[in-house]
Amino acid sequence: QYVNVPQAEVLAEDPNCAGDINGSIELNADPANGPYNFELNGQDYGTQNYFAPLAPGIYEIVVTDGQGCSWTTQVTL
Repeated sequence: QYVNVPQAEVLAEDPNCAGDINGSIELNADPANGPYNFELNGQDYGTQNYFAPLAPGIYEIVVTDGQGCSWTTQVTL
């Protein structure tokens, strides 16, 4: 599933079965506005744009570009 965020694309891979912890979220941002900082559920991951393994749930993503502009979205796995 794809979720569009300004200047970033979110690719979410659902866990295989309920209770599995093998889902993932990948963020692809326009390199022209970088460097980017990524947060997942309030935890700062710096420039890391891939999060795995993830359990089913709702994840809040904050993407901040090189100019300090931020976008927030939620992804449900």
